Amino acid sequence: MPRLGKFAKVRRMLPLCCESQSRHEPSSRKHPVVVNTSAVHCVRRPIHRPPLGHFAMTSAIKQFHVYLYGPERGALQTSFEEAATRLQLLPQLYFELDGSFVWSADQGQQIEGMLYDANEQLQYVDLQGRCTQATWHAVLHAIVGSSAVDCIVMVIPARSLKNLPTFEQSIWGD
Repeated sequence: MPRLGKFAKVRRMLPLCCESQSRHEPSSRKHPVVVNTSAVHCVRRPIHRPPLGHFAMTSAIKQFHVYLYGPERGALQTSFEEAATRLQLLPQLYFELDGSFVWSADQGQQIEGMLYDANEQLQYVDLQGRCTQATWHAVLHAIVGSSAVDCIVMVIPARSLKNLPTFEQSIWGD
């Protein structure tokens, strides 16, 4: 067996890609194989990985499904019309008159929701999706305005009640 040298471990960890100056042949492999009828030259290429610390600079995208209530699981301190008006100010948000909405923010983030009202007050909001904490705050403040701090959250499917800061800590951490 030939001696591989001091970089043998590194070479074994990298994917093998074959390349040449001629035609491509279909393959069931993960990596494309290019075949030259005269010779095949195989090289090892490093796998693309983001630089260290890349994820620390951006907020993590987390998944959730909650019911959002007002203080003591009562009505939220806003009306359906006020919440609808504020939600429609968010870019790329699609709002229906029945109270359903979808916000597809950038980078794979999406929040779906449904506003439920009675007696001219928003009773609760069903929210689910995947987003960063900053996107969550944008939707939350668009729905309830400045009274977001007093909200109670019911986490679905566990049906556990949490105050807003405790919920955010359990999902996004610090």
